[in-house]
Amino acid sequence: MPLYLIHAIQNLNILQFTHQKHWENFTTQREVKPIAIKESQQRWYLVALEISKNTVKTFGLDRISDLKITDSKFKPISYNVEKEFQHAFGVETYNPAEKVILQFSKQQGEYIKTFPLHESQKIIEENKDKVVIEIYIHLTDDIVMELLKYGSDVKVISPESLIETMKDSIKQMANLY
Repeated sequence: MPLYLIHAIQNLNILQFTHQKHWENFTTQREVKPIAIKESQQRWYLVALEISKNTVKTFGLDRISDLKITDSKFKPISYNVEKEFQHAFGVETYNPAEKVILQFSKQQGEYIKTFPLHESQKIIEENKDKVVIEIYIHLTDDIVMELLKYGSDVKVISPESLIETMKDSIKQMANLY
């Protein structure tokens, strides 16, 4: 499928496909102007302008079926993928980008230093007990899930909205047990 998508992107062909939403058990028919393909966390996504809503969206390739490259052409779209996703963790950008400060245990901090969470990552404090970093990202479900995987080895210092989101997620997890 990626080769078909690259062909459509390069040749400015409109695409039609069936899309399965992750969280809802139904499919929708989509008609889009393809812009780019993007990888995040070992999954591939189509970045495209959805014609009916005149909005740029991302579509997981694993949820696209019945793909058709139409003969209909479109004019090039002025959309800078690198700029639009520069503050994304993954492919979600639905919330504004914010400065996030995270405190990691020294052991986990050593790992984070060699495998940064985001290209904006800066170390702002380090001692024998902890590593504190700053990143500038969109606050989305993707980053919350990523932070939760570090368990007690990470503490959100700011912003307050992310602290509250983490607390709520942890409470919900604790209620499961």
